[in-house]
Amino acid sequence: MRPPTLRYALRCHDRQAALKLLAVDTTTRICDFADVSIRFESLLAQAALPLVSWGLFTLAVLWLGSVGACIGSFLNVLVYRLPRRMSIVHPPSRCPSCQHAIRWYDNLPILGWVALRGKCRDCQTCISSRYPLVELCAAALGVLTASHFLAQATTSHAVSSMLHWNSRTMQMVVTYAVHLLVIYTLLTAALIRLDGERVPRWLYAPSAFAGLVASLFSTQIPWNTLHSQMRASFVDGAIGLGVGILLGWLSAPPQRSAPQHHTAQTRDAELGICGLILGWQIVVLVAIAVTLATSLCQNLPCRFTRCRQISWSMHLVWATSICLITGPHLAAPAVTTSHFAASNEAGIETLDLFPQMSDKGALGWLLLGSLTVMLLARTTRRTSPAVTVEGSTSMHNPQANLEAILNSENYRLAERDTDFLARPELRPVRMQLELLKPEMAFEENDIQSTIVAFGGTQIVDHAEATARLENAQRQLETDPSNAQYQRALQRAERILAKAPFYEHAREFAQIVSAAAQRDNRCDYVIVTGGGPGVMEAANRGANEAGAKSIGLNITLPEEQNPNPYITPDLCFQFHYFALRKMHFLLRARALVVFPGGFGTLDELFDALTLRQVGRMQTIPIILFGREYWERVIDFQFLADEGVIRDEHLNLFEYVESPQEAWNKIQSFHQQATPAEPEEP
Repeated sequence: MRPPTLRYALRCHDRQAALKLLAVDTTTRICDFADVSIRFESLLAQAALPLVSWGLFTLAVLWLGSVGACIGSFLNVLVYRLPRRMSIVHPPSRCPSCQHAIRWYDNLPILGWVALRGKCRDCQTCISSRYPLVELCAAALGVLTASHFLAQATTSHAVSSMLHWNSRTMQMVVTYAVHLLVIYTLLTAALIRLDGERVPRWLYAPSAFAGLVASLFSTQIPWNTLHSQMRASFVDGAIGLGVGILLGWLSAPPQRSAPQHHTAQTRDAELGICGLILGWQIVVLVAIAVTLATSLCQNLPCRFTRCRQISWSMHLVWATSICLITGPHLAAPAVTTSHFAASNEAGIETLDLFPQMSDKGALGWLLLGSLTVMLLARTTRRTSPAVTVEGSTSMHNPQANLEAILNSENYRLAERDTDFLARPELRPVRMQLELLKPEMAFEENDIQSTIVAFGGTQIVDHAEATARLENAQRQLETDPSNAQYQRALQRAERILAKAPFYEHAREFAQIVSAAAQRDNRCDYVIVTGGGPGVMEAANRGANEAGAKSIGLNITLPEEQNPNPYITPDLCFQFHYFALRKMHFLLRARALVVFPGGFGTLDELFDALTLRQVGRMQTIPIILFGREYWERVIDFQFLADEGVIRDEHLNLFEYVESPQEAWNKIQSFHQQATPAEPEEP
C-alpha cells in the first residue's frame, strides 16, 4: 500500500496528517539544498586552491629572486673591499673613475645597470657587466636553492600550513638559510680568487659556525639532507668537516711558490664547510668531481680559453649548488634506518644515496678508493716538471698563457689603469695630479693673476627669480593654509629681492675683464666655483666682455654641472676641497664675496683666516651688500668680545656697486708695497 501524500491528506481534510507530511517534505528539501551547497563549495575550493597555490609560488619566486639579487650586490662589495681591508659599510659605493657616489636608484640590482646601459651617470665610463651577472647568479641560486620548499607550495595542504609558524616551517627556514650562507660564501671566495687576491680565512667562519650550531641544536633539521649513515647530526657534521679539510689538503698543489700559495691554501676550508653541510660521504664525490672537472677544462684545446680559465673554486661552487638544490628532490621513498623513519614521520624528506649499501663497509671502501685517487694525483703533480695551479694556465700551453698575460689587469700601463689609480693607497698621487693639472694649464694660458668671485648658487637673474615667485604664488593659491607653500613663497620673495646681486656680479666681471685683459695679457682673470647663481653671473660678464674666465668645479653628492660661460680650456673638476681652495688663492689679487650660504661662508672665512695669520699674499677682501653681511655676521661683536683684534676688522670692506668694488681693488694695489706671495 502506497504511503499517503500531502495532496491526499488535504483532500480528505486530515489536518494532522497534512502537517506531518508538510514538515517531512520541507526537511527533505532543506537537506537536499544543503547537500548541493556543500558540493558546490567543495568544487569551488578545489578549483581555486591551485590558483592560490601558484599565486603564492610566483610571489615567493619573485621575492626570493629580489632578495638574492640584493645579496649579490652586497657580494660585489665584499669581493672588492675585503681583500683591500676596507670597510664594507663606509664609504658608500662610488664610481671608480670619477668618484661620484652612486645614487640609490642607480644601485638597484640588475635594473640599475640596465637603466644606465652599463655606463656611469656622471662620467659615462663603462661599468663592467660582471656586477649584474653576479647579482643575477645570486638571484638564481637563491631561487633554485629554495626549489624544494617552493614545490611544496603547490600541494593541497601547503596553503594553510604556510600561514602558520610551526616546527616544519622553522626547519625549512633554517635549512634554506644555512644552504644559502654556504653557497654565497663559496661564490664570494671564488670571485675574490678570480681577481687574483688573497681570500681571508675568516670569510668561512660564519658558514662553519652556522653549520655546527644547526647540527648541535636541531637534529631534526634536514640541513645535511645528503648523507644518511650517521644517527647524530653533530657527529656527522664534525666528521664531514674533518674529511673535507683532509681532502682539501690532498687536492692542493704541492709546489707552492709565493704567487700561488694564496690560491690553494683555502681549499681545505672550502671543502671543510662542504663536508659539514653535505656529509662526509658526499664531499668525497664532490672533491673527485671538482678535481676531474678542473683537469678536464685545463686540458681543453687553446680555442677554449674561457673554459680553461675556470678555477677550482668555481667548479666547487656549481658542484655544491647542484648537491644542495637537487638533493631533496632525489629523496628515496624507502628507508631502513630508525633515523630516517623518525624523519619521515616528522615530514622531513631525506636522501638515501646508497639504498643498497646498508653496510658501512661499502662506504669505507669508497672513501679508501677516493683517498687513493687523490694521493696518486698529488704524487703525479709533484714529479711533473710544470705545475698547473688554480687560476693560471699550464706552461704546456704557452699560447694560452700569453693570452692570459695580455688580458691581465696588471699588464696595463699604470697611467691608464683607472682601477689602480682609484685605490685608497694612491690618494697622494691623485692629490698631486689635482695640484699640477690646473697649474700647468694656467701657465700654458699665461694666467698672471686672478680675482676670485664667490656667491650663492640660488641667487639668479631677475627674470628667473620672478618666474620662481609666480610659481610659488600659484602653488599657494591651490592650498592657502599650507605652511610649506607659505614658506616657499617667502623664500622666493627674498631671492627676488637679492636678484640685483646677480647683475652686480655680471657688471663687475665685465668692468674688470675689459680693463685688465688687454694686449694679450691675462691679468685679473675672473675665477669662480664654476656653478650656477653668482658664479654664473661672473663668468657670464667676462664672456660678454670677450675675455677669459676660470671655473673650478667640485664633485658633489648632488649633481652640479659647470655653467656655460666658462672658457672651455680653463674649466676644471676637483675631488678635494683643499686643493680647490688653494688654486682659488694662489694667484688671487682680490676676493669679492656676494651674498651666499654655507659654501660662500666657508670660502670667506678660509681667506680671512689666512690673511689674519699672514699665510697668503696681501689682497683686498670685498663684501657686496653691507646690510646682508652685517645681519649674517656681526664682526663688531667679535671684536667687542675680544676674540679678534680691532685691526682685523680692516681685513675686509663693504661695497654696494661694481664700480666701487673695482675702484677699491685698484686703490689697494696702488698703495700696497709689493711682497712675495706665500703659498696659502
